[in-house]
Amino acid sequence: VLGSQVKQDLFNDAPAVGEMVKLKRESFKVVGVMEPRGERAFQNYDTQVFVTLVTAQKVLLGINHISLARLKIDSAENVDEAQELVKSVLRARHNITKKDQDDFSVRSQLDALRIFTTATDALKLFLAAIAALALLVGGIGIMNIMLIAVQERIKEIGLKKAVGATNRAIMQQFLIETVVITIAAGMIGIVLGAGISGVVALVARGLGYQWQYIISWNSIIAALGMSAAIGLIFGLYPARHAARLEPVEALRYE
Repeated sequence: VLGSQVKQDLFNDAPAVGEMVKLKRESFKVVGVMEPRGERAFQNYDTQVFVTLVTAQKVLLGINHISLARLKIDSAENVDEAQELVKSVLRARHNITKKDQDDFSVRSQLDALRIFTTATDALKLFLAAIAALALLVGGIGIMNIMLIAVQERIKEIGLKKAVGATNRAIMQQFLIETVVITIAAGMIGIVLGAGISGVVALVARGLGYQWQYIISWNSIIAALGMSAAIGLIFGLYPARHAARLEPVEALRYE
């Protein structure tokens, strides 16, 4: 039985059932083709070929034992019970006493899921720490840029105050400028991130992986909101510094 991708690679759109294929120099007759299933439990069944157990042992592998078996349980609630039952059966067949260690291992998808969840949680925490550090560094950079902008526009600020601009108006102006800069930077980051993700997805699909490319509007809105918040927080000090300048001293500044 051929996986769907194997059938496509060998026969394209031509019928495969009844044809002969070679595995390790042995000829086999194709009796069926699986429907596309994609990657499940870290295995891509579309790229595999299936034969009977006896054929695999005698013809392909040259062994008389089973090195791996997968069992399907009818309900997730029965996984632990089934796992213990399998252990007891194998211990009895292997003549293992209570004081002896198992010479086999039994793992369920729940165990793999727990390990995977622990690993992904640790990775998420690590990435969150990196993101927080990047935001802090970026915010400090924005603050320094705006302080330089205030320094270069001292006379302009003094002139605006001389003709009636209030401290509030000056502060709002610099805050708006900071937020516009951070939102623009956020939009550039979103475009670059989406583009890189698209390229990675194309490469992964080219290698045979089932990689979904999804753009989340909630994530985009959250990113732009965070960019605006960074602009407000780190633009506050330069804006207040500009608003507190005295008009006379600002006009005298060289």
